[in-house]
Amino acid sequence: MADDGLFREKAPGIMRQLMADFELSDFQAGGILGNLGHECGGFKYLHELGQPENRGGYGWAQWTGPRRVAFKNWCSEQSLHWETDEANYGFLKYELETTERTAIPALSKTHTLEDAVMAFERNYERAGVKNYESRIRWGRIAMNAFQEEASVGPSGGITDGTAGTTVFKQYKVIARNGLALYEEAGTQYNRVGMLSPGKIVYVMSINDGWASVDVEGDGYIDGFASASYLQSV
Repeated sequence: MADDGLFREKAPGIMRQLMADFELSDFQAGGILGNLGHECGGFKYLHELGQPENRGGYGWAQWTGPRRVAFKNWCSEQSLHWETDEANYGFLKYELETTERTAIPALSKTHTLEDAVMAFERNYERAGVKNYESRIRWGRIAMNAFQEEASVGPSGGITDGTAGTTVFKQYKVIARNGLALYEEAGTQYNRVGMLSPGKIVYVMSINDGWASVDVEGDGYIDGFASASYLQSV
């Protein structure tokens, strides 16, 4: 896709925040980004093209009608300019926790990027023109950017580009709301614990974005956590 540089730059960070705030897998967060990318042309068009001021869609999700009014009012209440990332993510999170709170449970039931894209469109965007092909294409771009960033270590975090990398060193949890620990590498498995923000743990190895975690430092694996939210100390 031509000129998707801005989207590739922003998508990984937004995905990580969504994963942390709503306990989503990477492809589920990618499903949200696929919809946002389609709606605003990869963050380039924050006001619907061809529409006069205060008409048409505004922001990442092209909120329109009563939701456009709610977006503008929320930004004003928070003293944020509507074009900023902080305002757009903040209102997205606000809706997902309140008026659009059914979207996350629907998204959490999906098992593929394609399903996640369509679930978010049906339960959050509810677009007049679906155009799933474009939404899925943006979702794949988001996933590609996320995986590329993971291979070089996001914001000082773990580098997990090679499967089976042996680490066995200390890392700090950098997820704002804590980091889930699973019995196997994947969100489809049972959760066995929760690592608090800032907690120091030992990482035994990294494989396909998942770290095997030794909580006590006794050489035994206590569970698996997303490597994107662990930072070397």
